[in-house]
Amino acid sequence: MSTGSGSGGGASAPQAAPKTTTVKTTTKPVSKPNGAAAEQASAAGSPDTAAATNGKRVPNPNGKKGGKAHQNKVAEVAADIEKRGLEPVKEHPVDTPGGAKKRRYVDVAGLDENKKPVEFHQVGKQTKDGRPVARERKAMDDVERAKGERPTFHPYNKEK
Repeated sequence: MSTGSGSGGGASAPQAAPKTTTVKTTTKPVSKPNGAAAEQASAAGSPDTAAATNGKRVPNPNGKKGGKAHQNKVAEVAADIEKRGLEPVKEHPVDTPGGAKKRRYVDVAGLDENKKPVEFHQVGKQTKDGRPVARERKAMDDVERAKGERPTFHPYNKEK
């Protein structure tokens, strides 16, 4: 009589289960080709509206230009420079070798008739004791080291 255990006869030893690896995958939405996402953002209206549609918080939608108060103060400084016969140039680049950054952009530079910068102006926030905030001080230090002239600081958050 056969026991039905096959040709080898007898019971076989239990085998360990083969090791498996679990791979977790995520899917990402595919962006639209040819900058269609940028077109959608501009069609959505203001930068705040565009940020709200994609759920991201934009700390400064105006970027390097700064907020409205900053831009107003820059315009005021530029008008003063122009009254004195110089050409105001906003976001004037200054190479700052050895500085905290390789290049800084002063908010307004006054150029003479030869298009050479003769004065630099930095607009920013001040601390309660009236000093420029650290970010502005570092930028002004870099420009001073590179040009030998410290930019004039114009705070836009003065206590009135």
